[in-house]
Amino acid sequence: MTSPFVVYDQSGQILRTGSCPENMINLQAGKSEYVLEGDGTDRNHKVVGGRIVQKSETELQQIIDDELIAQNKLKRRAMIEDRKQQILEKMALKELENEGIL
Repeated sequence: MTSPFVVYDQSGQILRTGSCPENMINLQAGKSEYVLEGDGTDRNHKVVGGRIVQKSETELQQIIDDELIAQNKLKRRAMIEDRKQQILEKMALKELENEGIL
């Protein structure tokens, strides 16, 4: 039978989760890591005092805010790359026309 576990660091941040046979749970933690039997996710939970607890509303809101910032940065980067390609194509067409190739 398998049991869920969380691997976490000294600050209580959950690094990874999974499930394995009960007798192998302690083998899941690496150097400077700790393991607890139980359910949790890195996004919604943390370890406090040896227990898996729900993150506060403030912590969860910060995660949402950080995700939105990251998404906006990706969208901006995609827009810049698209515009860069458009500019390069226009420049290439102009040069080809100036050279009489087109």
